[in-house]
Amino acid sequence: MTRVLEARPAALDGPTRGEIEKRIFEQWLAGRRREAGIEWMWGTAPRTDALTRALRRQAPDAVGV
Repeated sequence: MTRVLEARPAALDGPTRGEIEKRIFEQWLAGRRREAGIEWMWGTAPRTDALTRALRRQAPDAVGV
């Protein structure tokens, strides 16, 4: 059983706005993190490519690799 003691209309005050901005940013950031990839630079481009391929072969279950 629930008893409502008071009802107020929604208001876009400072704390509410801050919470909304935080949630929107967190959702945006989570999406960017899902799409992001890291590529290390190990000297020359051919050397980097070779090392990247070798590392990918070693970790086939790695996410985003």
